[in-house]
Amino acid sequence: LLVALLRAGTADGKRHALLAIGWLVKDAPTRLLLVGEGSLPPLVALLCSGNLSEKLRSAFRLAMLVHAESLCSPILDAGALPPLVALLWQVYADGTGGNNICSILQQLAADARLRELAKEFGAVGALAAAA
Repeated sequence: LLVALLRAGTADGKRHALLAIGWLVKDAPTRLLLVGEGSLPPLVALLCSGNLSEKLRSAFRLAMLVHAESLCSPILDAGALPPLVALLWQVYADGTGGNNICSILQQLAADARLRELAKEFGAVGALAAAA
């Protein structure tokens, strides 16, 4: 139900789903279950097309999911890096803070592919600017 709300819910439904996921991702089995149920594509979609609040909440949920090192690859495979970098540049420019985005990029750095992709998507410059 939460994944369905993220995909096709109203703005209020998406907000509630993001809040519920925030509570549920606190333990490893639930993180794996949420990923298995397909939560990554709609979280990444909100990073791309949501309002700023939805983007920041999605980034925070991804940061919570990535605490399980085995989830780095699925998060990268879902296409999270480009919108995370774009969001980091946006919040840096707006002065709204980018701690969650920096945190997830740092966690994703455990995946060797991120180090290769970081240059392509401007992650290094964004992280340096946010520091």
